[in-house]
Amino acid sequence: MLRPLLAGLAAACCLAAHPATAAEPGRTGEDPKLVWTASQVVLVSREVAPGVHAVYPDDAEAKNRAGTPVATSGGFVIGENGVLVVESMLNRRLASQMLALVRKKTAKPILYVVNTSYHGDHSYGNQFMPAGAKVIQHAATQQYVQSHFKDDVAFMSQHFGTNQGLSELKPQRADILVPDGGAVEVDLGARRVQVLHLGFAQTVGDLFVWMPAEKVLFTGNPIIARPPALPWLLDGRLEESLATLTRLRKLVPDDAIVVPGHGAPVDVKTMDFNISYLARLRQEVGAAVDRGLSKEAAVQAVTMKEYEGYKIFPWVHAQINVPKTYDELAHTGVSDGPYPVRNAVVNGVRLAYRIAESSGSGQAVVLLHGYAQTGHMWLPLMSQLAANHTVIVPDLRGFGWSQRTPGGYDKKTMAADVHALVRQLGVKRAIVVGHDIGLMVAYAYAAQFADEVDKVVLMDAFLPGVGDWMKVWLLRDLWHFHFHGEVPLALVKGRERTYFEHFWNDFAADRTRSIPEADRQFYAAAYARDEGMRAGFEVFRNFELDAKDFAQFAGRKLPMPFLVLGGEKASGTVLIEQARLVATNVTGTIVPGAGHWIMEEAPQFVMPAIVNFVNEGAR
Repeated sequence: MLRPLLAGLAAACCLAAHPATAAEPGRTGEDPKLVWTASQVVLVSREVAPGVHAVYPDDAEAKNRAGTPVATSGGFVIGENGVLVVESMLNRRLASQMLALVRKKTAKPILYVVNTSYHGDHSYGNQFMPAGAKVIQHAATQQYVQSHFKDDVAFMSQHFGTNQGLSELKPQRADILVPDGGAVEVDLGARRVQVLHLGFAQTVGDLFVWMPAEKVLFTGNPIIARPPALPWLLDGRLEESLATLTRLRKLVPDDAIVVPGHGAPVDVKTMDFNISYLARLRQEVGAAVDRGLSKEAAVQAVTMKEYEGYKIFPWVHAQINVPKTYDELAHTGVSDGPYPVRNAVVNGVRLAYRIAESSGSGQAVVLLHGYAQTGHMWLPLMSQLAANHTVIVPDLRGFGWSQRTPGGYDKKTMAADVHALVRQLGVKRAIVVGHDIGLMVAYAYAAQFADEVDKVVLMDAFLPGVGDWMKVWLLRDLWHFHFHGEVPLALVKGRERTYFEHFWNDFAADRTRSIPEADRQFYAAAYARDEGMRAGFEVFRNFELDAKDFAQFAGRKLPMPFLVLGGEKASGTVLIEQARLVATNVTGTIVPGAGHWIMEEAPQFVMPAIVNFVNEGAR
């Protein structure tokens, strides 16, 4: 992944003139064709707190101000017992400079070396560190270095120069591995250093070195340098990068000193600048995706010209950050099981959907998920229906990979969304199936577009506004219908999985036969993303409006066949009785021994029942 991107960077650097450097003995000037010229880098140190030294190129401050790329920064921490080095640098020459700077300050042994990244300029100098020094890396960094070392050295020789001392390099194994979300605390004697993994920031193995007492943070590449330098989303994953930097910012006080990955020390305003850029990038690219723009059109639209002071802005923003973010937000290349996730802008909203196209003669089938799930719940049924039917499975407005909108969560509007998607896909008539909130959308679809619906399947919940619906709406155990607003959102933020466990466990007849663990992780992550919980709460906030709409719909009974499935230990006959108030041809079936999650609790009963109903009398 890094190779073609750095190749583009090298080309960009040719256009961004490097500031002139003084011709010193052994320094012949930089090669403008290289990202930066390792043979010309001279490292200097500065004590930023007692015993804590930042190490960075002597031209870093000038280059940072000019917005041009700078060689690697790091540092070292001196305790009573020994030294911890942050970044071993690229090669023997730079590693030796790091060691010399340490020795100017202390003769104490170097006990630890931290690599904040698997990038070679942060880790290849490990072999030149003292034999007794223990190398600390993230587990993914070690794996990457061991498996990619030869190719990466060859590539870096091409783009950092063949005379930069890379030919003698050999991969080194770490002594201490930091796991995902883990931390290692190093006691140097009267000085403690925390090595933290807070999540993906630029690579899978990013580590942060933090000294709470001294208020000094070494960030590595997630913070490149002071403004106008921008984050490089070389591997994409903007959402995770933004979340990690936000967590990091909360960790450090406003008066902390930050040593970035490629620059002189800065204050925390540089972190704020990076977070602001990423948030703005997400907003603007997300808006482009939601408008249905292509990736190329999004690059043209998301200019963000106020950040153009970075000399390599045309490369890092237009060629890397915008396209990578577009792919992430548009789910380019994402699949749910065997089905690619696609996008369509319909009824003013971007819906993500899966489709299994069939050459069979059966009518198209639309499957609509409920709360605490997404369209992912239907994967097992899709494969059973796809032999004879085209199957369309959207994520409803605000759910899963679909757009979160401020409003539009009444079921009448959500049904119109789905109908517009179905028509855009060229389908004129369909069978509509819904579970939980999805059954409300399915009913609203059939009521509004009755001439285009052949059959309806409703699965375990209730219809607002129909019959004695308020007895269900006001049940004490169904408090979540009224749990929405800013305070509930604050209570569940970061605790989405805990919140949903209540539904998955307590609404099941047997929690061990409820939602599988892998699906629980999938759904919790989906709702935790980008206002997903707020959107979910909105479907409940709109129940009173739904009740008015459904009461009006119920004035005309629907003629198409209905299959209504109720869990014996959940809604029972409630939904069946309601369906008979709104439709003339209703088959009601109780799913024996099942709670609310009938697809997961009783697949051997529910899926054949749906397949047989869908296929019955197929034209």
